[in-house]
Amino acid sequence: MRWIALALPLLLISSALAEDAAPAPTTRPEAVAPTTQPAALRVMHQESPQALLGSVHEATVAHDLRAMAIIIHPDYKVGLVPVLNLMAEVMDANLGLADVVEKKLDKGLADKLRGQIAPPGGSPLDAVQDEHGKVDWSKVKVTEEKDIATFAVNGEPQPGRLARVDGKWYIVPNDDPNVTPAQMAAQAAQMVPMLKTMLTATTEITDQVRSGAIKAEDFQRAYMLAMTKAMMGSMPQPPGPDDEPVIMPPPGPEPEHVPPAPDDDE
Repeated sequence: MRWIALALPLLLISSALAEDAAPAPTTRPEAVAPTTQPAALRVMHQESPQALLGSVHEATVAHDLRAMAIIIHPDYKVGLVPVLNLMAEVMDANLGLADVVEKKLDKGLADKLRGQIAPPGGSPLDAVQDEHGKVDWSKVKVTEEKDIATFAVNGEPQPGRLARVDGKWYIVPNDDPNVTPAQMAAQAAQMVPMLKTMLTATTEITDQVRSGAIKAEDFQRAYMLAMTKAMMGSMPQPPGPDDEPVIMPPPGPEPEHVPPAPDDDE
């Protein structure tokens, strides 16, 4: 489901690599400031599809990835929840970096980093909330068929499905019936090395800002280089010339000896 996809820090942090990135558009009057410390898990209401949609909307607005992990369909939890929790650590570290940047360098730089790491928007219910951020549920249509639900906003069908398991409703984070939970878990696991290197890089650059090794005028470039290096360094590299295996031909019969042709002058 696209809420899960939009939560991926790869998308959020890649936007921060653009030194002059424009602020993300938003329809809400005030963006909820994300916390810089891991918050206690919020209560996610799962008694009905509408209740779940409301909770997911609130968690999306607050960039609460740990809360999002609660409402993933049980078949996908084993593979996706650890990755989402690691994503949350990366976001926490970057928001912590923003706090240090504000204290040591410049508030404007810090606010720009916060806006890029946790931009407003991302929920399809943004389009049907009023100026106070309250969702107009008369513009949201939920269609239930047994234990599956879909929904439309302003008459437009939205991607993704909700599913009921043991009386609770969950988000199904995959719209492709040909992709199994195991396959999706394998895809998510490929992000783990990158997320870990990004977490380490963020910690290191935070320490450098705190110690005074990075000045305000150098921060954007230093951050961009650190994140790019972390992401590129975690990707599998193609084998070089020295790494290519030597493929020997299979053994076969000895070639038949052919005597040389007689010389015409003899």
